[in-house]
Amino acid sequence: MRNSSKPVTACLSSGKGGVGKTSLTVNLAYALAQKGARVLVVDGDLGLANVDVLLRLQVQTTIQDILDRGADPLEAVIYVEPRLGVLPASSGVPDLANLGPEDHQELGEILRSIGGHFDIVLVDTAAGIGSSVLWFNTFVDYNILLLTPDPTAMTDAYALIKVLSRD
Repeated sequence: MRNSSKPVTACLSSGKGGVGKTSLTVNLAYALAQKGARVLVVDGDLGLANVDVLLRLQVQTTIQDILDRGADPLEAVIYVEPRLGVLPASSGVPDLANLGPEDHQELGEILRSIGGHFDIVLVDTAAGIGSSVLWFNTFVDYNILLLTPDPTAMTDAYALIKVLSRD
């Protein structure tokens, strides 16, 4: 689809959980792959991953394994379809939810190296304004914010927008 080695990157975020980020991310990835794009979905909810749950994937290697053990990032990618890969994260790992600047820098290098194999990289973040959510949103080219008409979802989305705008 593209000839560049740098993919288009987009982050799907929300201020509040339960608004459909993961469902939209996965469905958007499928649609783009069916149109011929090579798509990578990164589960950016590093502490409570759920892309693998939604897709019923058997995960062997996660972002945690890449950061902690130096596992091969490309071998961690699970292909759901020939043009659609998933880079899974871990679930129930509080330390990953609060990565420091050095870990974010390393994760950025990993994502840049993997990203060269894809046309589009979609990041499904955790909800809220945690450090990894903010980092992913500054790492990508495009930010997509999901919310529902629920007052708490709108208030939390506005808070996320304010923090991203300020920082």
